[in-house]
Amino acid sequence: MKTTNPNRTHLNQHAVLGKEGKVYLLTQAQFADHQGKGKIPDMFTSVKLRIAEDYQGKTVIRKDAVRYVNLMLSNSPEQMRKPELQDKLQAWMKANY
Repeated sequence: MKTTNPNRTHLNQHAVLGKEGKVYLLTQAQFADHQGKGKIPDMFTSVKLRIAEDYQGKTVIRKDAVRYVNLMLSNSPEQMRKPELQDKLQAWMKANY
């Protein structure tokens, strides 16, 4: 079984949903920079604010309700290296988001 290589985390990409509903793809460095500057709040705070601003349901959201799920999308290194897939990678990430 292969494990994650910590020396390659700089290659990670993060899909971030902007306020206008557009999905942005950020490199690991961009993501860390945005978080450090407070441009991207932590997920719990984001979800809490979104519910407070926009929730219009008829039932109360339970205190112990699942509010978000972290998700990691991956593929085999062999697949990710195929040149014909490189131009489709961002579209794949956005579709999964």
